[in-house]
Amino acid sequence: MSKTIIDHEAAPLHIVALTGLCCKRETVDPAASRFIRFYGTAGDDLGYAISELPNGSLAIAGTVYHEGFGADAGFLLLNADGSMIQPLVTYDRLQNDRIADMCLLKDQGGLVLVGSTESGDSAGHDVRVIRIDLQGRLVWERTFGAEGDDEAAAVAETADGGFAIVGYTSSDDWGGSTPAPQYYLLRLDARGNLVWQKGMGDSREDKARSVVVTSGGDWVFCGVTKTLIADYDASVTRVSDQGDSIWTYQGVSAFHDEGTGIIEQRDGNFAWIGFSFENGHDYNIVLRVLEPNGFEIVSKRWTSSGLDNDRVLCKRFLEIADGQLAFVGYTQSKGAGGNDAYFVVARMGENNQIEVEQAFGGNNDDIGVAMARTLDGGYALTGFTKSFEFSENHDILLMKLDNAGNLVATDGD
Repeated sequence: MSKTIIDHEAAPLHIVALTGLCCKRETVDPAASRFIRFYGTAGDDLGYAISELPNGSLAIAGTVYHEGFGADAGFLLLNADGSMIQPLVTYDRLQNDRIADMCLLKDQGGLVLVGSTESGDSAGHDVRVIRIDLQGRLVWERTFGAEGDDEAAAVAETADGGFAIVGYTSSDDWGGSTPAPQYYLLRLDARGNLVWQKGMGDSREDKARSVVVTSGGDWVFCGVTKTLIADYDASVTRVSDQGDSIWTYQGVSAFHDEGTGIIEQRDGNFAWIGFSFENGHDYNIVLRVLEPNGFEIVSKRWTSSGLDNDRVLCKRFLEIADGQLAFVGYTQSKGAGGNDAYFVVARMGENNQIEVEQAFGGNNDDIGVAMARTLDGGYALTGFTKSFEFSENHDILLMKLDNAGNLVATDGD
């Protein structure tokens, strides 16, 4: 049975503003004055989603780990120059709470965050949905799930102001099969009330990672499925607005493949991104284009190559011009060392080519996860880093790039 937490006016939620813990450093290279910032507490702090707000400020959502207290859903509000408008806010429900995705509402009046919580009634994880205003103040929150693990990975707004949410479930109640998870789809109205929910997939393993609502109202989501022939295959599925299956595409290679992000392009095709674990030793980024009926367009496909260990977690990448796609990921071979944030603009067509390729970071891990286009035509990227505090824990990473993919120059700090 689904569980729902009612509006916070009736059931106060414990919200904690952390002061004096963020913005431990603000620039990586003061001499060059390039725009790389990071923010954090004493524990691990991970940025998973970013949006530019109508006034040019930046909203970052992610997961904050308090040493000895577990994980919290976190929200960071920044000025365009990276300075904090307010302290980091966490939406604390006492047990582990994680954020996987965030979307800016079409009327730009607020944001919706999705992820998982261990604070529900069941022993496992439950889907958690949080709506906030542009200052990070709670409007409402909901949880959904049953006795197994139920987690949300991505959210998109529907035409009527409701929400399409995808993830995975191992609860038997709506099609899951413990212990193998299956795709989990939830349709909510604008107030966060459940319209319908369902599990999809077979008895092995299926996880959805990203979703887009088409101009016609259908949902198209991508993720990963375990098959009898291959290890794991990337998968893309189209369903109606009632969750009825229309078509499924899967596979890239005979190796381990996963899909992480999908968009609907201006021409009605679907571009999806993910990675392939080639030959058991080398991760390569995969970018493909599908027709509206789910067939792959052979001429519009790109895969990074070489012993690069290139990967992506990006749920929302960008079509910046017809056939021109921009995304963020991370690479082990093109930067300063370890994993470096990796920004790419690839043109998909008969002559597939990389038009922009940049790696940013220090001598430790720098992971690019999400991106947004900024009002000035550039890009804001978030993720997490270990490079610049020289500790065992990650900090939330923010980088700003110009329209050519170069780090924005600042006036110094």
